[in-house]
Amino acid sequence: MQLLVEFKLYQSRDPHRGRVFATDFLEHVSNEKAIETTGQIERYSAAQFTRQFRLFAHVMGVYGPVARVTIVDPSGWLVSREYRYLENARPLLEFLWRYNHLSDEERGFDPTAVTATNAERIAFFRALRQYVKCVKAGERHPVPLMHAGDHKGYPVQKVAVRDEISGKTSYYIVAKPDGDSMSPFGPCTRRYVALPAGSKYAHRLVHMKDTWRTADYGLQSETSIHREMSSMSVPHLSNLIRGGDV
Repeated sequence: MQLLVEFKLYQSRDPHRGRVFATDFLEHVSNEKAIETTGQIERYSAAQFTRQFRLFAHVMGVYGPVARVTIVDPSGWLVSREYRYLENARPLLEFLWRYNHLSDEERGFDPTAVTATNAERIAFFRALRQYVKCVKAGERHPVPLMHAGDHKGYPVQKVAVRDEISGKTSYYIVAKPDGDSMSPFGPCTRRYVALPAGSKYAHRLVHMKDTWRTADYGLQSETSIHREMSSMSVPHLSNLIRGGDV
């Protein structure tokens, strides 16, 4: 899916109505119908972010006689002013024309994730089936999302991971995350069963965690904390292969 369009018959369903003036917004924010629309857009955007690696997404809302464009990303909403398209359709038509000419990256797709090749898809599902056989034989513990059927309806993608120590970039094949984020805002943490592509680990599946973290470079990353704890021989830690900011 490229562009989410939300249609409502009445302007009262516009979740951003009256935000030009704080007093108008405070009066409108208790409108149950507008709150319901807000929840719908958040759920739709969360589902979109779950199936697509994205930095942001556009939402076009049409509420009775007005329309507006919203950009959704993990930090929140960026909302345009309302356009009365029945009186002047040019702004809305110009947005659609411009959107049609945007690149995937300009539409919000994460450039560090690409569609897996057919060979990579085959290798990913072969690894899943092999793991299931090992579980049945008692050689491995059962792990969620290890059956190929669990990934039905989800695209198989190849994701780049840059290690913060070596600077090396490695690639992993993933499909459905283990657990969906219920909101497009905040850390949006997702966990994946992943197959390393073209590395010494390519014969085995690994766990990949994808999350947004606070843009404060004074804070330690989770990867650096994990490495520090490992150096102190803290027990029960998973084996960290690599990690860092994309």
